[in-house]
Amino acid sequence: MAYLVALCGWAPAGQLLELRYRRPGRRMHQRFFDVKRAGSAAAAIGVLARHHEIYVGVALRARREGSREALAAGWALWADCDGTAAAAALETFKPAPAVVVRSGSGP
Repeated sequence: MAYLVALCGWAPAGQLLELRYRRPGRRMHQRFFDVKRAGSAAAAIGVLARHHEIYVGVALRARREGSREALAAGWALWADCDGTAAAAALETFKPAPAVVVRSGSGP
């Protein structure tokens, strides 16, 4: 939940968190949640994660679509560190990250 709140930053009501999900081997689906309802997004993730791969957009949306034109704001710098070398580089980055999210797909 804290991760979702951090992504929302100080955005006004009406901007949207984007949640993408799919069953392995199937097409992608999307849901959008008002930034003031991050708890609803967290609850949806909890339910969907039982049978789906989940992806959360790190940039907020102005409308219910996943295009670049729909981007509204971003409150976080996102670095996807794939592999041990990238993760080690993150350990020495200054300033230190405020939040580190680890998926189940690596060290």
